[in-house]
Amino acid sequence: MAIVSLAIDRLVAKIPLARARVAAQTFVVAILLLHFDLNQSAALDNQSDKKELFMTVAALPKGAMIAAHPMLADYIPTFSRRKVFLNYELSQPYKDRYWLVLKERTFEFFNAYYSTDISSVVQFCQKNKIDYLIVDRRHFTSEFLRANRLYFEPFNSYLKELTRDRSRYALASYAGERREIMDNSIYIVDVRALGQ
Repeated sequence: MAIVSLAIDRLVAKIPLARARVAAQTFVVAILLLHFDLNQSAALDNQSDKKELFMTVAALPKGAMIAAHPMLADYIPTFSRRKVFLNYELSQPYKDRYWLVLKERTFEFFNAYYSTDISSVVQFCQKNKIDYLIVDRRHFTSEFLRANRLYFEPFNSYLKELTRDRSRYALASYAGERREIMDNSIYIVDVRALGQ
């Protein structure tokens, strides 16, 4: 795709008249938009079902650090313009040192997320300067946890082992102050409320 884009750019740049160049650029953009309109699911994830989540997170303070399941956190920086502790898309092992940091963060996050003790969650948040936690109750259901793939390896095997004999999770049963969204399947908690 990058080669095609570069080739089109070079072809358009060779057009001598400025108006003709602008017309060619407009035509290329129109073709691309038409392509994505006709192929709505082509390499793009429809996130419209999470609009309430993105709007709620966008209303949080700009400097807030947010922790959520990496799959849920994926589009928060894009649509809410807030930083996340970790997300799926940027958890790929591009560089060795980067991977070591991400690996440690991911294990720490899942240890806290699936902890049976709220104090472990508080310690994780304090250590990593997390301001808000986003919790999806569906992540604690037996249907979700029995799935073959919870996350990519080495975390999938770890999560299977971590949750195998557990039926109670601190965040699944958290009854403190929180903001319920998306038909009460997801809630956002200000970490300061966790320690109370």
